[in-house]
Amino acid sequence: MDGETRTETVTLDARMPSLAADQLIERLAQVKAGSVHLDGLQVRTMGARVAEVLCRFKRAHKAAGGTLTCAASPDLHDDLRILGLDHLLLGKDL
Repeated sequence: MDGETRTETVTLDARMPSLAADQLIERLAQVKAGSVHLDGLQVRTMGARVAEVLCRFKRAHKAAGGTLTCAASPDLHDDLRILGLDHLLLGKDL
């Protein structure tokens, strides 16, 4: 398996209220190092705590040498923009 590149996809739920942050932390803890794709195309609403969890995950994953891409629905993009986090998760430095 060495040398193989496999992208692990984490699909985000349509509703991601702040109350879902702990559950998301558990899901992300199971993600292996390497290439990760966040599929947020179905997200209609995201709470601030969930957005923070995703930003922290991105930072930690990148520091461990991993890569992260994110596909965002217009609603997710808008929620991140309102929180001032759109560039952190959706910017070109992903």
